[in-house]
Amino acid sequence: MNFNDWRFLIILYLVLTGFWGVVAKVSASRLNPFTATFIGVTSCWIVVALGTFSRVKLESKVGVAAAITCGLISGMGALAFYGALKNAPAGVVVPLSSFYVVITAILAHFLLGETLGLRQMAGIGLGIAAIALLAK
Repeated sequence: MNFNDWRFLIILYLVLTGFWGVVAKVSASRLNPFTATFIGVTSCWIVVALGTFSRVKLESKVGVAAAITCGLISGMGALAFYGALKNAPAGVVVPLSSFYVVITAILAHFLLGETLGLRQMAGIGLGIAAIALLAK
């Protein structure tokens, strides 16, 4: 396994996330959203802690603050996600949750000054169309 090759890592991420969506639905359908989130996020934390602890470097106060904020937002998002998954099919909720990329692209444009070209705007439009089709 080459953990320096981003292509390998993104394929690994996609496969793992695909399985995660199915297992999350099993969890959410058998537990309340709070229990499913607690166990899922705690298990994630253990894997991350074991895999990264020896490499942690606190080089930037802004970076640390952003990472903490990211974790807090992720926790709130996980609660919302498991709540949605409890009440709707995984085949709808998981793909709809991927709509975050559209929100990220728009926020990155306005908050970080990243450019949105014609191709990116077309992708956003297609993403919105996909959401409309999946939500029906």
